[in-house]
Amino acid sequence: RIVSSDAVGYGLGDLEMVVGNVGIGTGSPNQKLHVHTGSGTSYLRISDNTTGTSSGLRVGLNGSGNAYMMNDYGGTINFGTTGGTDMSISTLGNVGIGTTSATHKLQVDADVDQDVVRFRANGATKLNISSEGGVNVGSGTSEYAPDGGLYVGNELMVNTTTIATGYMVSVNGKIIGEELKVQDSGS
Repeated sequence: RIVSSDAVGYGLGDLEMVVGNVGIGTGSPNQKLHVHTGSGTSYLRISDNTTGTSSGLRVGLNGSGNAYMMNDYGGTINFGTTGGTDMSISTLGNVGIGTTSATHKLQVDADVDQDVVRFRANGATKLNISSEGGVNVGSGTSEYAPDGGLYVGNELMVNTTTIATGYMVSVNGKIIGEELKVQDSGS
């Protein structure tokens, strides 16, 4: 048992090792490393010669029970698997998925023939954006997003919030185009 009065330099309370678990501030650690404080904030800091002892990576809980992970040194935070970076948060707060240099608040980079963004609810696709620029809105069952086009799986309303019963498109305003084909479905 090592306590702070043994001049180890922790000053946070007891440092104990119990059956392979290390506790800082607790005499009964229940994980390999267990940091505890009786009140206020409880952070684990990882630093090196570049960051110094007063900055670096800080992970922990504030006094209100909110969890935090911060880079106090001011660098990017990267997340990844299998040795690569899959997501990053820049010093400006930009989140990049598939990129480490996001220039917008959320930037998703995907390979060709990958869905860039897909929102699902109850197992049905509600919004799908493909890497080819296609957008599928509200189809529910179709995963189809045309290359550079728009697929609307239900009603389309432009500049309005109402649509007449039995109609698929409602526009409040003028429509202009080179060609417009209206075809009777026979019903």
